[in-house]
Amino acid sequence: MRGSAYAAVLVVLASVLFPVCILAESTLALIGPTWLLLEAKGMAVKVPADARQPFILFQGTEKRVSGYSGCNEFFGNYELKGDTLTFGPVGMTRRSCEGAAGDTESVFLKVLGETRSWKIEKGILVLLDNSGVLARFRMKANGTIGR
Repeated sequence: MRGSAYAAVLVVLASVLFPVCILAESTLALIGPTWLLLEAKGMAVKVPADARQPFILFQGTEKRVSGYSGCNEFFGNYELKGDTLTFGPVGMTRRSCEGAAGDTESVFLKVLGETRSWKIEKGILVLLDNSGVLARFRMKANGTIGR
């Protein structure tokens, strides 16, 4: 009896702690690496060979976010609770951009404002609103920021 009671307690603990461990592992995967923008609002992001790829970087301790929107550098705060993710107001540099770079920046900033949740699927960071996918990012291989 004693052995089966012990086993039952272990099963209950595992069922409670396993989802917490998965969530903590996912959150750790979100924070730290540079995430390169692949797609925003259903459109693939095309970056000329001589241009920088738009990216986002989450800093865990300060709950700060920074990145490059396709034209300007940006920075701000984020709120992360489980799979819920929202961004505060974003500050940025003030370069003037036209054409594809300006269009990418406009869509990227809209995505940040509309984000309500996130997930990582097969190594791809997915930002979502209440209706579906807003953007997809892939982790930069060498972890450095820039080109």
